Amino acid sequence: MKENIKKAVTLFVSILVAGILSVLTYFSINIMFYAFFTDEIGYDVYGQMAPEDENEVLNFEYLYTYEYSEGEFSKDNDEQYKKYEEEGYLLDIQPVRNTLNKSEKTILYIVTQLFCWFFSFFWVYKQMHELGDKDGNIVVLNLQKENLYKGLIIAALASIPAFLSFIGLIVSYFASFDTYMIIYQILNAAFWPTSHLFMSKITAISDMQFYHFALLFLFQFGIPILGGLSYYFGYKNSFAISRREKGKRRITNGKSI
Repeated sequence: MKENIKKAVTLFVSILVAGILSVLTYFSINIMFYAFFTDEIGYDVYGQMAPEDENEVLNFEYLYTYEYSEGEFSKDNDEQYKKYEEEGYLLDIQPVRNTLNKSEKTILYIVTQLFCWFFSFFWVYKQMHELGDKDGNIVVLNLQKENLYKGLIIAALASIPAFLSFIGLIVSYFASFDTYMIIYQILNAAFWPTSHLFMSKITAISDMQFYHFALLFLFQFGIPILGGLSYYFGYKNSFAISRREKGKRRITNGKSI
């Protein structure tokens, strides 16, 4: 059991690192999609009166939104902006872009979900497959008892933090602790785009419905099932993804078979 716990900790660390990569990839692809498939349609203007004291902390407030007319891409025709400048306001402009259409959003979620699955599932499959292949050889030599559920057990142990984060989500629902969502999403980054798609209209944890919790609960079985299958495939010496495993032969009594 100690060996399983050690391997589960190693697997969890790999999943966590993969989760961080998934999150970074998710936001990077989002930025690229919005850069390529949306247009700047105007800008928000923030400002405040110029302070008399140079050491005074600036506190810009939202003033208005300016929308470009067709073929316009600057503030040259923004009379309101000029008026605020004449009154002595310090102004700051934040560009406003239109949103992705439904088909573009669907493509975005599919692409980002595939990347998240790759980062998260690759390490689970690789580690559990190699362990299954190694154990298969050891069992053939009668040095270890066969346990085809070993991969499932290790992956389930590695998924305990993610499952506890789901319990925390339920607690946060009743406690209205909305900032907890980011913690949950990082620990379950393999399904970040999918969960974001199904909960895109939710602004607070307290807005979640039963089917949201049911869907997120089903996600908890993803890593354990993949770990169990990966170990089984490795044990049966099939579906190898590394050259080391592909070139390996199962041995018995010191002879290759």
